[in-house]
Amino acid sequence: MTERMTAWLAEAREAHNYRRMYALALKILREAGAGPLAQAASCVVVSLCDIIYDPVADAWRLKQARRFFQCLLDQLAAEVEALRQAS
Repeated sequence: MTERMTAWLAEAREAHNYRRMYALALKILREAGAGPLAQAASCVVVSLCDIIYDPVADAWRLKQARRFFQCLLDQLAAEVEALRQAS
């Protein structure tokens, strides 16, 4: 699981557009199981699912999605660090 989470973290740091953020959050949501990481990923997915394929989206919703994605990134980094310290 540590390798997968480390890969997700690297991918998250490279996700500079909303479609990549959405795709990564959806992947994490499907593979992470229950817990805070899945909850953070769910917030990103829900915030983007209705607008991800629209050519123009409301700036407030995109700002909110970016904040949720930052929370996901922070949660992922914390879990990777906790796993590293445990091993």
